[in-house]
Amino acid sequence: MNSFFNVKSPSVKWVVFILSGIIFCSSLFMLSAISQDNLKYSRKDATGFKPHQATQFFYFYKNLSLFPLAVEKKELSKLKDSPADARSYIKKNPEDLRMEIKHWYRFGEAARIWALYPAYLLGEPLDNLSLKPLNIIVFSITALVLFLASYKLGGVTVATLGTSLFVSSPFVLSETFLIDNIFAIQPMLHIFAISLFVILHGGKKRYLLAATMFIAALSGLFSEIRGENITVLLVPVVYWLLALKCSIGQKVLVCLAVVLVFGSVKSLIRSHFNEAYARTYQIVDSVGGATFDGGKTGQHPIWHPLLAGLGDYGQDKGFLWSDREIFYRVLGKAGFSEKEIRDVGKTYYDSETQHYYKRPETLGNYSRLARNEFVSTVVADPLWYAGILVKRAFRIVTDVPPLTFYFSKKDSSQFLCYGGIVGWNWFSGARKTLLKNFQSA
Repeated sequence: MNSFFNVKSPSVKWVVFILSGIIFCSSLFMLSAISQDNLKYSRKDATGFKPHQATQFFYFYKNLSLFPLAVEKKELSKLKDSPADARSYIKKNPEDLRMEIKHWYRFGEAARIWALYPAYLLGEPLDNLSLKPLNIIVFSITALVLFLASYKLGGVTVATLGTSLFVSSPFVLSETFLIDNIFAIQPMLHIFAISLFVILHGGKKRYLLAATMFIAALSGLFSEIRGENITVLLVPVVYWLLALKCSIGQKVLVCLAVVLVFGSVKSLIRSHFNEAYARTYQIVDSVGGATFDGGKTGQHPIWHPLLAGLGDYGQDKGFLWSDREIFYRVLGKAGFSEKEIRDVGKTYYDSETQHYYKRPETLGNYSRLARNEFVSTVVADPLWYAGILVKRAFRIVTDVPPLTFYFSKKDSSQFLCYGGIVGWNWFSGARKTLLKNFQSA
């Protein structure tokens, strides 16, 4: 059996190559069938990553390193891709310049402008860049590293099965190849980081240390593209604390180094964009354009998405998956009326031009109020919250099964168990037949 699953065998290389190609191509073929089902899990409300807004900022950043600075897309399509043309437009059209569109800039995460570079380098037009090239690059690298890690754990069998589950995931496929968004990157980065440590485990510690620092830097970079990616930092920390045998002192030093590298990368990125903001503000002000003085509020405070997330199974306590309803709930308890909360969007940082509106997070101490609401809700009924977590976990493993077991769009759950059994029996039989043929040869 070991000889059959030896990846050095030319025959096995072809078997693996053909099988992986069939799995991947069949996944893409069925992508249109699963995409509609997957849309219910895709976020369409994340303004910071609507590509049509991102492209409006990309032009001046790419040509003049000015950020945030944007123009309307109809104007963008007329501009040539050159620094001289960009400078000329700024001087001649100050009234068309924007330092903010909706709340694209003020939420921070300025490095997300870099997510458009793969599309630009691949030749997509400046007024219609997308996030798909970046997603596809991360998808491809993750699949390769996962295959190598799975092969180390169990040879070709485990590698083929493990990778097929990844490349057949409805969520990852749809978010990578169909939906122009960024939310598949977080799980892919986790898979990449874990796989990297599996590959290097048992090797020299200097390689493990280098991989640890790399993952820390990667988490710092991608968390400045999208805040949720900060969770990737947990992979090296957990690995050194639990999976690697070394002294307590070494574990502590490595964890401190992880935090230092992570924080340094984030600090460098933020310094770069703060400097770009200062230069952009000065230039827009000098030509008579409308400057944005609202500053950066950062992302929604962490308590806001935690509260909104209760809208999946917490409707019995009045929670809805809606930013607006969470604002009403939290700020309402602080004494603000719904009208006051709605009307805050009608007030502006630039009262004359009225380009840059304010947001409900500016009312009261919203972060503290949201934290108190979440904590008090969970403490008052911890079993209720635990029930929500269990329901979410069950939905993840049953409602979005890998395409490998996705036999029917309707009532797919009834095919899940049966399909898994039939598929495994077929694979086992095919493996035994091939093994027998190889051994006889």
